[in-house]
Amino acid sequence: DSYTVRLMQETESGSIELASTSGLAIASLEEMNYSFDITFTDVENTKIYTEIVYASDLKPENNMTLPINISVKPENTVHTVIAPEQNEGWSYPVGGGSYVLTQSIYYASELQNSGIVNGISIYYDNTGLTEIMDYPLQLWMVENDSTDVAGEWINSTEMQLVFDGTVDFRRGYNEVHIPFDDNFIYTGENIVLMYNDPANTYQSLIFYISYSPEVRTRYSNDWSAPMNHEDPSAYWASEMYEYL
Repeated sequence: DSYTVRLMQETESGSIELASTSGLAIASLEEMNYSFDITFTDVENTKIYTEIVYASDLKPENNMTLPINISVKPENTVHTVIAPEQNEGWSYPVGGGSYVLTQSIYYASELQNSGIVNGISIYYDNTGLTEIMDYPLQLWMVENDSTDVAGEWINSTEMQLVFDGTVDFRRGYNEVHIPFDDNFIYTGENIVLMYNDPANTYQSLIFYISYSPEVRTRYSNDWSAPMNHEDPSAYWASEMYEYL
């Protein structure tokens, strides 16, 4: 009997079909791979899965794969991975249970390319039982000739606000791409990235980090009031910095 293989996308209004193909004859317990060439039109984080449509199937409930998370980026985007290794490290920059302000420095040698920065990707593990949706987050960036962040804070007024919105953290180990509200023009120096977590709620998030001999991150938190990113207070210093 004939069957159809469909590639599906989960959306807020329900699942939609991205592509489909007629299935080839296959024996019981045999495996077969199908390829689909898809061009997405929106820059987004989304989920896709495949399903089999077979009219004579006695168990249609098992004809669907588990959804996988994907990040759709603009065409011709160069994805630069920063950090020599991954370690499960900390609950910062977001979801630690308090208001948090974080600044980390990334070196020009790690960034590799000058040009237009249109977003960043964060790698994390949501170890909880639920997906974390619409989590508020603010991001600033600035080029800097320092080699560490052991000195004074860089106030947000001296940086470019590149993102002010919400982020979804799906269950499990994932990458979430954060498209910037405004592109950042990068000319080739070191970059300081600042996160502001304005929601003092604990979340079961673990972020992936690397270690450095230099002070690569400074952070401050408050349990009762949002952080003043225009005039930050004292901070803790760390050699850890987030894997991007």
